[in-house]
Amino acid sequence: MYRVMLVDDEPFIVEGLQDAIDWSAFDLEIAAVAGSGKAALEQLKRQPVDLLVTDITMPGMSGLELIREARGILPGLKAIILSGYNEFDYLKEGMTLGIENYLLKPVNFKELRATLAATAAKLDAEEEPPELALSEEELGILKDRILYRWMRGEIDPSELAQRAELLGLRLDRPWLTSAVVRGTGESISALRKRVRSLLPADARSLSFADLDGDLVLLFPSDTAEAGRASARSAMEILSAAGGLRLSLGTAERIGELEQRSYALAKKAQDYHLLHEGSPILDAADLREQPGSGEALEIGSGDYSRMLLARDTDGLYGRIDEDFRRFQRIEGATPELLQSAAIELVVAFRLELRDMRGGEQAQEVLFRFKKTLDRIGKASSLEELTDAVKAYAHFTMEQLQRSDRVPVVNQVIQYIAGHYREALSLKTLGAAHRIHPAYLGQLFSKETGSGFSEYLNKYRIEKAKELLKDTDDKVADISREVGYVETGYFYKQFKKYVGISPNEYRELRP
Repeated sequence: MYRVMLVDDEPFIVEGLQDAIDWSAFDLEIAAVAGSGKAALEQLKRQPVDLLVTDITMPGMSGLELIREARGILPGLKAIILSGYNEFDYLKEGMTLGIENYLLKPVNFKELRATLAATAAKLDAEEEPPELALSEEELGILKDRILYRWMRGEIDPSELAQRAELLGLRLDRPWLTSAVVRGTGESISALRKRVRSLLPADARSLSFADLDGDLVLLFPSDTAEAGRASARSAMEILSAAGGLRLSLGTAERIGELEQRSYALAKKAQDYHLLHEGSPILDAADLREQPGSGEALEIGSGDYSRMLLARDTDGLYGRIDEDFRRFQRIEGATPELLQSAAIELVVAFRLELRDMRGGEQAQEVLFRFKKTLDRIGKASSLEELTDAVKAYAHFTMEQLQRSDRVPVVNQVIQYIAGHYREALSLKTLGAAHRIHPAYLGQLFSKETGSGFSEYLNKYRIEKAKELLKDTDDKVADISREVGYVETGYFYKQFKKYVGISPNEYRELRP
């Protein structure tokens, strides 16, 4: 494992970093901690490390001074700066020192994990001798990582040249055009296989999978026109096969703005929300314009009536009709369409709140947040309206539940807010002044599920979300959703999901 030193004059920051990150997942271990720059420097003389994570402002010696002095002892030392100051001069000096990242406090742990992964990869690459024989799979993973970092502007030119030579990547042309291929529900491995079967080798020799699960094709060329023509030709071949969402970036000079080509190709993907009949969207043809100001009439009239009447068909039809109309508005952008979807979902939540006497159950809040996430990730009008319809259906379900025996409603709402705690029919019965056996009968009759089964299913659904959306340890997730014993959590998870928590996490794209 690579050795890490944490340096901060505030002990709770160091303790928080130690506890919040699963360092071993990145092949890292905390070898030393220090409360000042001077103390850290003395430790480094006796105890070398591979990575230094340091605060920037400390008494006696700043983090920048520490890095500069430490590099005199350990020239290959990697460094990450944590700072409470968004000052350009600090950032500029940090970049001059070749730091891996400059992170603002409070630390965004998702960004820190990504930085640690990239740093560990860099350390791996530096340790590999040039003659090391890699398997085809290992070469593919390494190539993906290098090309992704290049298109994100996270690799310096000298390292890129070295890695390109090692991997046999031809990056000696002056121009680059990017193209993005997005599947419709298929895995990235299946998407790669499909593209491989359709395109000649020279059209896919520079390709990588990004973190969104898209396949990115890069086309180096001697002229801007030649690169665009090659990319367009490849996209037309893929378009003829059907079932793919394709986009083209602009042609940009390598060494100047090549990342812009990738960014614009990704941005063009968003416009599939507006141009469903166009399998290929070209960033050069898309110009964002201010919207016309026309808005959807949301949350009043027909929507309220259909919610009250439980008119699912009518409600779904109205959603489709309104979003088709909004899609045709001159000057509409993906952002405006997503804003309309968010506005409608907010209106549903307000209707739900009003109709339930202002109660804000945890279940309602959880589903609301998940719906906003689905809207943000939607890449087609169908995906966008499906997210809105799903929340509309949930709203009607909540309204229907309000017709239940009041005590059962109260228990369900209590579970949503307190599922992390030890719950039983005995304690809930005492709280609501009703015999536990009778409460269990009412609960089963009203919900169609026994109390324990309902509670376990609810906790397991919460655990699935955490396994999918976070990198938290399974044992921590077990406690987070209310299971004291991790072994019992594994047993319940496999009972209701069919696979173990670790196997479920591996299904993430």
